Amino acid sequence: MGKLKSRIQYHNNSGRSFFLKPSEVNLTSQKIIEKYSSPNFVCYDQLELGSVFKKLMEYVSVGNFDQIPKKLWKRSTWVFWYEEKNIITDQKFFSELEKYIENTNPSSLVRSLVSIFIREYRNHPEDVKKIGELIVRGFLLQSRSLSHWKSLHENYEFFDYEKSLKNLSELFNSYSSVNDFFIELGFNKEQKSIGIIESVYLNFLEMFSSNLEKNNDCQKNFKRFIDFTIDGQSLRFPQYKVKIIESLLLPWINKKPDEEFKNKIIKFLIDNFGDVRIKPQNWIGVEDAAKKVFKKWLSGAALEQFFEIISEYRGANGEKWEYRRAFWMAYYNNDSIDDVWVVLEKKYYNEAKNILDENIGFGIVSSNENRAAIIIKIGNFIFSEWSDVGKCRAWNENDRQAPTLYKPSYSEYELKTSSLVIKGTNYTDGISHQGSERYTWQKTLSNFIYENIGISMPSFKYQLR
Repeated sequence: MGKLKSRIQYHNNSGRSFFLKPSEVNLTSQKIIEKYSSPNFVCYDQLELGSVFKKLMEYVSVGNFDQIPKKLWKRSTWVFWYEEKNIITDQKFFSELEKYIENTNPSSLVRSLVSIFIREYRNHPEDVKKIGELIVRGFLLQSRSLSHWKSLHENYEFFDYEKSLKNLSELFNSYSSVNDFFIELGFNKEQKSIGIIESVYLNFLEMFSSNLEKNNDCQKNFKRFIDFTIDGQSLRFPQYKVKIIESLLLPWINKKPDEEFKNKIIKFLIDNFGDVRIKPQNWIGVEDAAKKVFKKWLSGAALEQFFEIISEYRGANGEKWEYRRAFWMAYYNNDSIDDVWVVLEKKYYNEAKNILDENIGFGIVSSNENRAAIIIKIGNFIFSEWSDVGKCRAWNENDRQAPTLYKPSYSEYELKTSSLVIKGTNYTDGISHQGSERYTWQKTLSNFIYENIGISMPSFKYQLR
């Protein structure tokens, strides 16, 4: 362990690799390492595996280990855990395998064991521990094709099951570049996303989420997160999507990231898992607290987008949009808004698309006028707001007339259908935005929200500053 620490310290101080960095010359060496020291993981046909297992057992069952052909010894690694059978637990077989490695020169068999150690690290820990011991014995062989793996073991006890994960995680943390980490290991493409690397990744994910919670180097760690999480155009570990999502969102339950970093997280989540409001099936298993954080971020972005659009393209009536913005943002900043959905008329969309955030979903409304609308959910009530001089309307969410959130298209009627009377002395539904400068409608609407939902909002919070 002391050797590993000193090498990490040397790497950090000098910026040099533990092994030779791949220059133009040894980039070729790197390819040779991948070809000869990193066994390919081939998905063999089930019939072929069955045939190998049957032949092997013909020798094992009668104890004729000396008669097992060299090729069959190597292929035995394919069927260590064939179907329900585990031949590694057969003490006689394992001791004969150990003897075969010590008495012959089976470098190809040892490389196959390396493949098994890396791939099955998480699936069969007790067996892999024994395989690691076999591999170390195999290093006594003077074989060039094993030199890379021998070096890895000498540097940080790679094939010691009890120590390898801790040492690899320390090694990973010493690198700013994920790619350099993989170059150091000499892993091929498949080895970068299975077994022991899964465990390193899960350790990293836990540390990454903890650092976000502490606001430690968020931007720097996020780049490493992206490089480790994404392989080409897809997730390296799709089986851990719930952990990935939660690691990005749960640290922000009680605080806010800066705007730039928040937008990076939103883009990553939308690109890889879709909008939680539109594709909830992609978010099955994710904690509700994490979903709530993401919905809040999307709601805030949708509100900002809506008011940015209507400020740029407001109608001829010159709607006092800044007062509406102040009003609804007061409720958003108070954590009172549950969901927001923007709806645009097609012509409005065409005019405004240059300022639309591609990560924020929206619906299209069929209308003869160039207008935009927004649907807001607070508690068990739904509100709709129109651009220009349109009214604000409110419905109980159980009312069949209430607009549905997240639809791709709406009719104008859906957003103007019969709704609740917001002002007691007004016999028409909804409320117009008269007296904005005197905060007339704002006081009336905030009273309605308090009386029906129980959320109080002091007037100074929605007044323009």
